[in-house]
Amino acid sequence: MVYASYRPFGAWFLDMVLGYSALEFDNRRYVDLDNAFVVGTRAGSNWFGAATVTSELDYGRLKLAPYLRTDFAMTSLKGYSEQGPSASALTFDAASFSTFGTAFGVRTFYDVVTAWGAVTPSLRIEYRHAWEGGFNQSMFYSDLPSVTYGLSQAATSRNLFTGAIGMRTRSGGALAVDFEYGVTAATPSLVTQSLRSTLRYAF
Repeated sequence: MVYASYRPFGAWFLDMVLGYSALEFDNRRYVDLDNAFVVGTRAGSNWFGAATVTSELDYGRLKLAPYLRTDFAMTSLKGYSEQGPSASALTFDAASFSTFGTAFGVRTFYDVVTAWGAVTPSLRIEYRHAWEGGFNQSMFYSDLPSVTYGLSQAATSRNLFTGAIGMRTRSGGALAVDFEYGVTAATPSLVTQSLRSTLRYAF
């Protein structure tokens, strides 16, 4: 993964990230008809990246950080065949799918100075529109390649709304601990919750 940050002017920044990851899945499937397991290893790859325009507006102890971000991910899976003592072992052809999203949000921070450091409560609000490309996974029984089956999903899009509250504590200039709890609501009818904690120590 590579990362770069550029400040074109003032307090505005352009942050960019581009990454690649190799994938490998060890699959194990039970075939009830033969009372046996079939296994296989599937490889793949994933490209991902994002570009974010952000700024930090300083009003004394209060800070506002609006941002606009676009991101993508492209995943490719190679074909593979299951192995095992069963006539129902399957062969899967290669498949690929992608996602793309654009988000707009704002983060707020307020510093409260203490005798041992500082406490900073935070609030984050974000709206994101995501496009998910469709995919088609074709497969066939390994001993009957002339008959092909398919699992397909059409391209979709959805809107996501996220709200999160957090707290950062700092002791001196080296140690910082972050906590954040967030809730994301998506259309149609999906709600997820997240809890994130980060420990930072400068040396």
